[in-house]
Amino acid sequence: MTVAHRPASALPVDPKAFLAYCRPTFLTDWPEPLQRLSFRTEFVYLDEAEVLVLRRGPLWKGPVWGMSDPTVDKLMGKLRQGLDAMGGAAFLRTHVRSPKDGLLWQQHAGRVDHPWFALVMLQESERFHGDAQWLALDGALPVIALREWVPTLPGLEFRCFVHDREVVGIAQRPGRTPRNAALQAHAALVQARLTTFAQECTRRSGLPSAVYDLCLRRQPDEALTLADIRLVEVNPWHSATDRFAFEARRDGGFDGSFRFVA
Repeated sequence: MTVAHRPASALPVDPKAFLAYCRPTFLTDWPEPLQRLSFRTEFVYLDEAEVLVLRRGPLWKGPVWGMSDPTVDKLMGKLRQGLDAMGGAAFLRTHVRSPKDGLLWQQHAGRVDHPWFALVMLQESERFHGDAQWLALDGALPVIALREWVPTLPGLEFRCFVHDREVVGIAQRPGRTPRNAALQAHAALVQARLTTFAQECTRRSGLPSAVYDLCLRRQPDEALTLADIRLVEVNPWHSATDRFAFEARRDGGFDGSFRFVA
């Protein structure tokens, strides 16, 4: 059954209203039961001076200069404390999303093991700067999220679309993913497990409609269980959220199917 997409006219279009609509998907707003389905995270809360340094500071001067600047040195200390709590390395993002458009972030696949690299990754990202401006509409500041470093297995990350508490489609994250024979052989089981997990995310988040990014921690087989799945991210149910293999039609093309490279 195709489930109608919520009409665009009914969704927030004002940036401040859209911020309020998206806020429940931000990492810092996840209920604790939902957090338990995901990866361990350390939050680094910033003050206005630290955000200003990240957005406009002369980081090109290098870490030696940074240690001589009180604001930068304080921020690097907070980041070092967070990284130490995560075992020395972590996946870098903010509470809104990752700075994945930055060159250094791409080169390291988001892995950071030094505070200075974290600062540069954020400053390079137009996503970070745009989000900082967006958050400022509500008097809020970005929050750095250092997440448990667990490399995702290629081709085993999926986007689950939930509308009115019903899973209306699941799509493999696109990329240079070769055909996975194990996924092909156990597609029905993988779909069933992802559906159940997404339903549990819906129950714990309290959001009737949302888009959940999930990953498998190992190659699928007949013994695959819910314990082998982790929640990566929550996205708003909105036309701005990439639908991957589903078509950009008014109804979203959502037919309850499981779409992956076959």
